[in-house]
Order: sequence, then C-alpha cells, then structure tokens
Amino acid sequence: MPPVPLPDPSTQYHEGAAFELYPDVAPNPTAGKPGNLKFTQADREIEAQPNGRLKHCAQYTVPPHAQYPSHRITLRKGLSVGLSHLRFAQVWMVECEGRIMVARFYDPLYVSDDTGAYDIFRQSNERVGTEVAAYTALTKLQGTLVPRFVGYFLAMVPALGLEDHFPPRSAQVVLLEFLPGDTLRALGPGPHDGQEEDENEDWNPKWNTRFTFVCDEHKNAILDAVLLANHLLILRGIQHSDLMDRNVLLKETPPSSSAFCSSPECALQHSLSTESLIQKLESQSDGQPVDYSKLTPQQIDSLPIAVIDFGSVRLVEYEVKRLSKSLNALSKRYGAGRDHTLTAKHFENASRPDSVSWKDKFYESWRWSKWLPSTHDYLS
Repeated sequence: MPPVPLPDPSTQYHEGAAFELYPDVAPNPTAGKPGNLKFTQADREIEAQPNGRLKHCAQYTVPPHAQYPSHRITLRKGLSVGLSHLRFAQVWMVECEGRIMVARFYDPLYVSDDTGAYDIFRQSNERVGTEVAAYTALTKLQGTLVPRFVGYFLAMVPALGLEDHFPPRSAQVVLLEFLPGDTLRALGPGPHDGQEEDENEDWNPKWNTRFTFVCDEHKNAILDAVLLANHLLILRGIQHSDLMDRNVLLKETPPSSSAFCSSPECALQHSLSTESLIQKLESQSDGQPVDYSKLTPQQIDSLPIAVIDFGSVRLVEYEVKRLSKSLNALSKRYGAGRDHTLTAKHFENASRPDSVSWKDKFYESWRWSKWLPSTHDYLS
C-alpha cells in the first residue's frame, strides 16, 4: 500500500461531526510525570513507517467495555484544535442531549511530536488518567471554581479514507460542563515586546479583544482570586501545572448600574466587584492566619473566576514525593527518614495567597507579570 499522508484534524473533527460515547473506566495515573515516558527504539521504527501512527493506533486501540453508547455529541465550535507540538487534546464545544458541554478528545493520531521521542500513547493515558483523578479530587469545587465533570468515555473513530486497511481507533473523551465567559488572556493586554504566540492560541485577534484596558483595582481583585484558587486546588491535592491566563475564566455576571471602580475606560467597571475575598477574610481574622480550607461553597462561588483545562495537572502526592527526594534543603529542614506529611504541609503553606515567596514564583512568568498593577501595590 503506498504511503498516505495523515489527515488534518479538521477532516475528522469539524462543526457538525457526531460521535457516540461509550462509558468507560479511566486509566489510573502511575507516574505523575508523563514527560518522562519515551518511545522505545521499536516504537520509533514503527512511527517512521508509512502510516506508522495509524499502525500504532491499531495496536493500542482498546474496545469499550460498554456494549452500547450512553451519549451522542455533535461538535459545534473548536476551542483548542489543530496540530502543534505535544497538543494532546482536541477541545470542542459540543451539543449533547440539548445541552452545551465541552469535550476533550485524546486522539493519539493527532498528537504531533517534533522530536519523535515521546510515547504519546502512554502519555495520553497518563494525562487523561490524571485529569479524571483531578476532577474526582475536586468534586466539592465542581460547579463553582472548576467545571462539573460529566464523565470519561471512549469514542470509536474511523480512519478516514483508510477504513479498508485500519480498524476504528479508540479516542479517550473527557466530557465537561461548559462555563460561559472569557479567559483572562482574552481580556488582558498583549504579550511583551519580543514575545511570540502560537497562531492557534487565543491571542489571535480573531478570538479576542486583546488590548482591553483593566484598571489596577480590578487587577488586584483578579490576582487575589487566582492566588486563592491555586491554594484551594493544592489543598485538595492538585497542582495546576499550566495555571496561565488562558486557563483562568472570568465568570459572566450581569452588568450593574453601579460602578465598581473609578476608571470609566476599565472594561470591568460595571461587571466585576473589586472586593477581594482574601482581604475581607484577613481583615476579620484579628491578625491570625486564615484557614482557607474552611471556606464555604458560597464563599468559593463568590470568586469572580473559574479554573479550566486540567489536562496537564500534577497530583500533589507525586509532587511531594519528588520534592522530598530532590530538595536537600527540605530533607535537612524536616530531618531524614520522615514521612511526606511535613513536606506536604510545606507545599500547601508555600502556596498560601499571603505567601510572598509564592507570589514571587507566581510572577516568574511574563504572562502573569503583565497583570501586575502599575502601582505594584500587590507585592508591597
């Protein structure tokens, strides 16, 4: 059979395409560090063959345990699609039983690896297993700080144009609640001089209003909420390894007739309160540390943001073990032969919203440093 080029994802995943979803059991995360999973020499030789990825897909395809599908979805709008280096999921807004949801397709056929070294099949398993484990750990935050997790499924996807040569492959699907709203990247200023963005990212002018002005009061309130959200995730055992502005959603709120700030040009003047939950709780604590683990659902729901895209998170359990083994400073501080409890506590304390060291780490990325208020009150 002559070599046939792999199809573009848009030939398989496009508006109006329909898929049947079979309920299944997500793989268990094992390593917590999927980047370490590499192809063997034999695997690389298969990848180098004509249609090698399709051959690999046939080899790794797992038929669903369920005999019949439980959901049928129709793709409506691409949210994160296309081929780019190690993009593991094709993310779509979908219609399911009259409701709008988000489907994350882990289809190994469309995972591009410029190096050819990464075992994208085991990595997909690790990533989707960790994502499902994260939503399970965050059950009490679903619907407020993170989207509701609908379920894990398999979709049997045909090899378009090659059905006579290759059987349908299994794509892993994570189905989620759709949260309306814009990401902070769509709201905030453009990248710093000299920084370039992937054309598929939502910096693209066709996706957003890139140069919208946000006043310092609102920047402070948003940064407070993001820092608190990060701490709440870690308290529940989840480290969001990609907590960037593109993965923080500003919740939609009805416009108010009252102004929340004194800047008429601010895009959020009539839509977002500048009151910070952190500042409110600390002002009521009489100088004592605030126990953020005891926040009520109503307090968490009052945060103006939600965190999305848990496709590259890490489980704190693994991070704590890694830190315990690799950081001599922590070993010396807590003593040799101790269990991971104190290291875990250190990990949680270091992520506290009032931790200056965490704020410094938080702003190492230029993506967040551009959100610093011009007065720099936040780090004073």
